[in-house]
Formats: sequence, C-alpha cells, structure tokens
Amino acid sequence: MAWGFGYRVGELSIFTEDVIALSNSWTASLGLRYDKIYLGDMEHVSFRQTETPDEIEGHYSPRIATAYELDENTVVKASYQHGFRTPDAFYYVQNLATKDAAQSLGLDLPSFGIETTDSYEINFEKDFPGQKINIDLNLFYNIFKDQLSFRFYDDAGLFTEDEMAAIKTELGLPQFVRLGSFLNSDDKIKAYGGELIGSIQPLTHTEVRMSYGYVHLVNADLMQYPSHQIKLNTLSYFLNNKLLLSLNYLYNIGYSESDLPDAHDIYRSDRHVVDLALNYNVNKNLSIGLTVNNLFENDVPPMVFEPDRLNLGGLGFDERRVYVSLKLKV
Repeated sequence: MAWGFGYRVGELSIFTEDVIALSNSWTASLGLRYDKIYLGDMEHVSFRQTETPDEIEGHYSPRIATAYELDENTVVKASYQHGFRTPDAFYYVQNLATKDAAQSLGLDLPSFGIETTDSYEINFEKDFPGQKINIDLNLFYNIFKDQLSFRFYDDAGLFTEDEMAAIKTELGLPQFVRLGSFLNSDDKIKAYGGELIGSIQPLTHTEVRMSYGYVHLVNADLMQYPSHQIKLNTLSYFLNNKLLLSLNYLYNIGYSESDLPDAHDIYRSDRHVVDLALNYNVNKNLSIGLTVNNLFENDVPPMVFEPDRLNLGGLGFDERRVYVSLKLKV
C-alpha cells in the first residue's frame, strides 16, 4: 500500500495506490490521484495587463492494472489510466491581451478547460529462454478530450471578420495580422495502434532488438506522427567488454497530402536514419566515446511543430553529426 501528499504554492496533490495479489499468478494494481491547481494574477508584460484567470476545478485521476502469468515465461497484462493536463502560464499569458480586448467590445474567448486522456492497453509478453528470444506485443486505444493547442480564430469560427478587425484595432495591431491563441479543441481525438517488439541474443556478447509500430488518429487536424515505424538496434561487446558498439536504424513512412496538406514536400519521402555509437573503457576511470548521428545523411528531418517551416527545429538533421566524448572520474 502506498500513499502520498504533496503541496506547494498553487498546487495540491493527493494520491494512493495498492497492489493486490488475487492468486499466485494474478495481481492487480489500483490507484487514485487528486490534483487541485490554484492560480494567481498573471501579467502580460508586452501589454502591461494583469488578469486573474478562471478557477480550475480539482481533478481525479484513476488507474487500474492487472497482470496474469499463464506460465513462468508468459505474461498477459491489461490496464486503464486517466491522465490530464492543465493549461500552463504561457497559455494564459498568450490569451490575456486578446481576451481583454474582446471583452471591451462585448465579446469573449472561451475559458480554458483541462485536457484529458483515457488510455486502454493490453500487453502480451513471451520468453523463449532456450533460444534467448523475447516477444512483446502492445496494443493501445487512447481518447483525448478538450486537447489544448494553438488555433487561429478564423479556423475555430470564434469571431466574424468584422469582430476580428475590431479586436485588432483595439489592440493596435495591423489588419494583416492573423489572430489566434491557445484553446481547447472541440473534437474528441482517438488514437489506436500497437507495437511488436522482438529481441534475440544470437551471440554471447551481441543482442539484437527489433520493433514495428503502427498508430492511427481519428479527428486529428494533423497527423504529425508516422503511421508506420520500424526500429532496429544491435548492441555488441568486444575486447573483454571494454569496447561497446551500438548500431541503430529508424524508419518512418512518409506523410501523405491528406495527413499533412501544408507540409514541406520533403515529408512526402520515407525517413531512414542510421546512428552509430562506440565507447571504449580505457580503465575504470577513463572512457572514450564516439557518436555518429545520421550516418548516411538521410535528408528527411524529424517532424517539427510547424511542418511547413523547417527552420523551426528541422534544420541540421539532414546532415551527419559527429560527437566525441571523454569521461574521466577523479
């Protein structure tokens, strides 16, 4: 049985959890958490405005999980957990100026709410000790409600063109500026998929790990996660375990125009990335490392916040990057 109590200025958290042995092969875990956020005054430095945000209601987060051993090498698990995210201070500050300007015109922005996630998972794990093989299958189904994200007001349909023009005038902004801020999404987003993971030890000092993952989103404005992904990792030790060699391969399927209609064309291509790492332990106090990322210089970068603007986080990942490290214990 575990329980806890946490408090700091503006936040109160209480949680409890217990693991129950239903039989020699069957266990269950039950947990419950309560969080309460207290907000104070917030000031928008640029506009010199101070506002007290709307109160955030307390929130309960339950969790239940169970595991059953079919035999000593086979385990089946299932779980449900509820998660949440409250708007942070940056979200509120982004909205302060527009909210005050809209209210002065008899308009208003919707109040922030808590973003929630309900997650259902099933796991099947099987060991083959004689062959040094492990198989792990995970299936999931997630529901996201009231998701917090940046949205433009014309896309959200909050104001007419005349109302937005009046808000811009009130704020002293030019009319060509596009208004937007963080809001809760009206759509309930669903995600389902799974991952199949396999590991094998073909040699005494070598382990190979492979995985395939699939995810599908429903009602998401943008599919900013690859629907198909493959990972391969090899880990080998040489010279009496002094030299460690790691080789990693990542494959992401390209994004279709329906997934990301406004994305840069480079995201239509599949992404293949190979990383290599070497570490040599000279002695117990000294080690030398070499890491090479994107060994073959694949030119498809990882997904960024705005996929049509690679300069916001995507630049440089199409190049080979080499890092050398030296660790000394004194």
